[in-house]
Amino acid sequence: MKIVTTKYRGKIAETCHIANAVAVNQKGDVLFSAGEENYPAFLNEVDVPFRTLTLLREKVDNKYDFSDKDLALFSSKHKGEEQFVKNIKSIVEDLDIDPKNMLCKEEVPEDNSSYERLIIQGKRPTAFHNAQSGVHAGMLALDKADDDSVSDYTSFNHPVQTQILDTVKDYTNEEEIYREVDDNGVPTFTLPLKNIAGFYCDLIKKDDKHLKKITEILAKDNEFVNSEDTFPYVFSEKMKEKGLTFIASSGLLAMGLRSKSDDFIGIAVKTLSGDIQAAISMAMEIISHLKLLKEDTLEQFEEFHEPKVTDKAGETITKVETDIRS
Repeated sequence: MKIVTTKYRGKIAETCHIANAVAVNQKGDVLFSAGEENYPAFLNEVDVPFRTLTLLREKVDNKYDFSDKDLALFSSKHKGEEQFVKNIKSIVEDLDIDPKNMLCKEEVPEDNSSYERLIIQGKRPTAFHNAQSGVHAGMLALDKADDDSVSDYTSFNHPVQTQILDTVKDYTNEEEIYREVDDNGVPTFTLPLKNIAGFYCDLIKKDDKHLKKITEILAKDNEFVNSEDTFPYVFSEKMKEKGLTFIASSGLLAMGLRSKSDDFIGIAVKTLSGDIQAAISMAMEIISHLKLLKEDTLEQFEEFHEPKVTDKAGETITKVETDIRS
């Protein structure tokens, strides 16, 4: 099969996107496959649950008495909004860690109002405005828990990175995992799409006590995980503990959901163009194709499944359509 997303401007197809995609159930059976189901994809931001899992496995949450909100912030991908920046900075300060030890780049907030507020106040963006600052704060906590000091936690052979690598191996049954550096200077992993989907299936199934805790936190404290105007936020908010998703800026989407028939499903989509909007539309098309959700539930995600942009008169300027082809 092939899965194709076409973006139209008026009546003309302006761009076209294809992907490798796969959906599996809790038994590991492939329910849907387009392109190469074992296509090797860099996880990038989709690896966040592995990093939070490592904190739990190493009992860092107990050592520092982290709250569920703290763990949610360690799992976050945000746009530099104040509630993220303020809370993540507070965690780092409470750990008595110099903010200079945050090794993510200073980043202009993607959230316009947050950026405008910085300009009005005459302030510069900081590392805490970086979309992945919460993940970096979690790695700092993991580093400090080892010997009460922090160092270059982003290096390949640093204990923080080897512990996270061990978590990925244990939860995906992969012994040889290729790593490179992501756009934030942190080692990232490649996994076959089928393994990514399988992990997210286990995550939503709450296959062990750590997966159970993470899934519950991601749902309960969604506002500290995702920015409110994003698909991951809306999907988690409407699905509660029956669905969660993470999306990488490279166009990789990973999703776990509980279907209307109470089956646990994992989905992984990697657009070859890196287009995120297409990846979201494709994931929703797979859900529709497999009839995994009730119609009234599926309708709640229509703005992401087949998004449209209209002018002031209500005329459609652009629209997105996704098809599954033999």
